[in-house]
Amino acid sequence: MRRLLFLLIFVLNQQLAFALPVSKQVTGVISQVPFIIKSDDYLVSFNYKDTFIIQTGRLQLFNFDKNLGFEFDQVLQVNQPTESKPNLETGVLNNQQQIYYPNDKTQKDKLLLDTSLVYGNILTIVWVDKHSNIVQKFVFVCSKMVPKVVGFRSFKGIDGTSQAYKARRLNKNQAFPIEFTRLRGKIIETETNGYLELIIHKPNLILDSIVEYRIVDKKGAGQIKWSKAGHLITLNEIKSNSNFFIELKYRNQPESILVEIITLKKFYQKLWFIAIALILILAIVFLSTRWYYKRKLSSLNIQRNRVEDKLKMLQSQLNPHFVFNALSSIEGLVTAGENELANQYLANFSLILRETLRNMDKILLSLEEELNLIDKYCKVEQLRFGFQYRIVIDDNINKSAIELPPLLLQPIVENAIKHGLAGLGKNGFLEITINQKENNLEILVRNNRTNAYTNIPTAGGFGLKYLNQRIVHFNQLNPDIPISYEFRLFDKEAISIINFQNCFL
Repeated sequence: MRRLLFLLIFVLNQQLAFALPVSKQVTGVISQVPFIIKSDDYLVSFNYKDTFIIQTGRLQLFNFDKNLGFEFDQVLQVNQPTESKPNLETGVLNNQQQIYYPNDKTQKDKLLLDTSLVYGNILTIVWVDKHSNIVQKFVFVCSKMVPKVVGFRSFKGIDGTSQAYKARRLNKNQAFPIEFTRLRGKIIETETNGYLELIIHKPNLILDSIVEYRIVDKKGAGQIKWSKAGHLITLNEIKSNSNFFIELKYRNQPESILVEIITLKKFYQKLWFIAIALILILAIVFLSTRWYYKRKLSSLNIQRNRVEDKLKMLQSQLNPHFVFNALSSIEGLVTAGENELANQYLANFSLILRETLRNMDKILLSLEEELNLIDKYCKVEQLRFGFQYRIVIDDNINKSAIELPPLLLQPIVENAIKHGLAGLGKNGFLEITINQKENNLEILVRNNRTNAYTNIPTAGGFGLKYLNQRIVHFNQLNPDIPISYEFRLFDKEAISIINFQNCFL
């Protein structure tokens, strides 16, 4: 027995005497009757009892003989060899449990069997003694085999450990590695960190270099060339939120399997995060815009308040000027001995002054209120100078809907009376005309005059000075509806034109 084991060890250590193709595989089987299996393709698995799973191709069985010069890819220990060497015949056991001897060879011959297998074949080889007793039996099953993914893991960065070393470590370790997730089915769902490793189930006899794979997208298009791999496959640069397939097969075999790989979205790619981010962005934009316009509005309000304060200041300066002129007129009447007219003037003036003080803090006043005030003022001045006047307004104009600064017309009318109509008596005539020209409102103040008064300045008083300043400040507050003032002096008459642009838009 020891001599036989020594012989087997000696044979296993011999170097290869002839070259084998890459796909050929030589396996030594130590059993009651040792023998050698030489196959064109690969033995896949063995149940360590009596059954081999093999791929298609040529299958040869030889007696265990050191003179063959084979270098074994692997050696399987099944049973202890028998010390005696009885005359045995090698035969094939068919489905009817009948034995036939294809080569009519005995154990002394080197070649025991030479045949070819295709998918679905089951070949049962028996060793029979001279009493027709089966001493040893082995079964070769040719079946379709495809790789099976049993686990996966995702990792970030570069793993410097070689694939071959990791594959050997996984093969030696019988337990499933804890860093991998076990796969049940054909769909992998995982969060990717850049790299994805797949563990392929390795049958106990298959070599670690006969797995091939390629990447296929959802439409069926993908890599044409197959990549060689072992039973540990690393996929690089896997992107999140992607969906594709990996197709796997054993070398030289047409059968393949598709495993779908679904990489989950990163948290920033998920709908809830996008919704929250969008809400935050909109909130920031809204708050920023609101802050910007609030600040701008505050600045505009400050500027408007300043302009309004200036307007009010000008109006407050205009009131003393108006009072001073009125008192001067009363003084003139008293001096002339016209006390009754002076009393009427004073009574009417008090009404005008009351309305002026009531409207003192207003920035705008309706056209109707302004014309009422001008009408009262003209009646007061008519008592002193005796001129004729009239106010003509277009019927299409809504006097209560149009607004203008208070006492805007009073300095113009006062200037027309004091510097144009004074001295003409009943021959003096004042006309105030209000018309609509397209979208604009036009107010004309027209008065007659004589050449004797042409050298008297008509626009140099404080009233007209304040008027121009108020128009400038009003236009700053209301750039969409600006006011313009124009004065025209002729030989027989003087015309003041006030134009309110875009008043009827």
